[in-house]
Amino acid sequence: MNSEMREVGQVVKQKGNLVTVRFPRKSTCEHCNMCAIKPNDSHVDMTLENTLNCNIDDRVEVNISRGTVFKMSMLVYFFPMVVGILGLVIAYLLEASEVIQMVACIGGIALAFLVLAIVDRFYAVSKKGKPYLVRILDEDEVVEE
Repeated sequence: MNSEMREVGQVVKQKGNLVTVRFPRKSTCEHCNMCAIKPNDSHVDMTLENTLNCNIDDRVEVNISRGTVFKMSMLVYFFPMVVGILGLVIAYLLEASEVIQMVACIGGIALAFLVLAIVDRFYAVSKKGKPYLVRILDEDEVVEE
C-alpha cells in the first residue's frame, strides 16, 4: 500500500502565505472518515503553505501522507479516552469517592488534550508528514486518479 496519496484541488482562497485548496468529495470518502467531512458535503477544504506562489483558481496537486493522517486520527480520537479511563481507574484503585473519580477522568482527558496541543505544535514546526503543494497543473492537464 502506498503511504502517500496525491489529490488534485483548486485554490479557492489566498491569505498571506497560505492558500485554501478545495478537493471534490470522492466515493472513497464515505468509508475513510479521515477528514471528518459531513455526509452531505460535496468538497473538503485544506489550508496549506503557498510554496508554489499559487493564485486563486489555480488547479494544484497536493501530496498527503496516509500514515500521518491515520496516526494523528488515532491520537485525537483514542488518546484522550485512554488517559481519561486511566485517571478513572487510578482513582478507583485508590478508593476515591465517585466525584473524585469523575474529576480524575475529566482531568485525564484535559491532560491528554494538552499533550495533543504540544504534539500538534511540534508537527507544525517540523512540517513532518504535513500535506504540501506539489505542482500547479496546466489548464488542459488531466490527472489520473
